[in-house]
Amino acid sequence: FLPIYASAVAHLNETQIGILFGVQVLGTLLTKPIMGWLSDRIGRRPLIIWGLLAAASLVWLIPHTQVFNYLAAIALIYGIAAAAVTVSTAAFVTDLASRGDSVSRPYYGSAHGVFGTMMDIGHASGPICAGVFVAHLGFQWTFLIFSLVLAFSAVVFSVVTSEKKR
Repeated sequence: FLPIYASAVAHLNETQIGILFGVQVLGTLLTKPIMGWLSDRIGRRPLIIWGLLAAASLVWLIPHTQVFNYLAAIALIYGIAAAAVTVSTAAFVTDLASRGDSVSRPYYGSAHGVFGTMMDIGHASGPICAGVFVAHLGFQWTFLIFSLVLAFSAVVFSVVTSEKKR
């Protein structure tokens, strides 16, 4: 839904829209190793929570600007936040799988299979939901809804994984 917004509302051309996605991917690619290192040093939980909250803030900002440079900055920081979440979540899944009851062998493959399926469901359902929301509510409400979903996810993850429960 970002390309449609960038074209229909922000009136960006195809090159600018391509650059937005390039900047986002570049931010993710360049920071994944750093986020992995940070995840090992400070823990998975803080990076996942930070990444979700940062992404929520950035998604909320998108419909409030139509300026290419601002959208590019948002895309770059979003890419960094996505790197923090994806790298730390994959490591978190591995950590959980290694703490399972199976002494002889942890279920890394099963855990990552479920994790990958959940990501695929999100990748498939996100654009469908966004299309329905944009058609019925417009861009501002759609971006707000997705922002709230990200923020709610951060809160739920924070509560479910709190140190008190361990």
